[in-house]
Amino acid sequence: MRDPHSFYTLSDCDGVSAILGVAGCPLRILATDIENIRAAEAAELESMERRPARRIEKENQAGPKLTRKEARDVFPKNHRVVVNGGFLKGMGGYVVDATGRNTIKAMIETLNGLVPV
Repeated sequence: MRDPHSFYTLSDCDGVSAILGVAGCPLRILATDIENIRAAEAAELESMERRPARRIEKENQAGPKLTRKEARDVFPKNHRVVVNGGFLKGMGGYVVDATGRNTIKAMIETLNGLVPV
């Protein structure tokens, strides 16, 4: 397919969104590369389909969610806390509010001052 006219005719076909090429001439793509792309797409699609189920499973393993009132009873304002995960792990601070989604709002003490999380 070295004829530029064929290149443009091909690009006008239904279902063709783009053609890899240089200077009006399409490039060959090895069959193994096409299979690798298809395999990567299939793997990502499978992963995307499993994400909701994994999220639900993770939530179920986390245990029952606290209501806002229960969370405020467990973590009253100005209660001292220590972060147990993420890049602030091990840093201390105090509770600002409890959201009731098994999370709290806190001010964490760093060298640069207080950081809201």
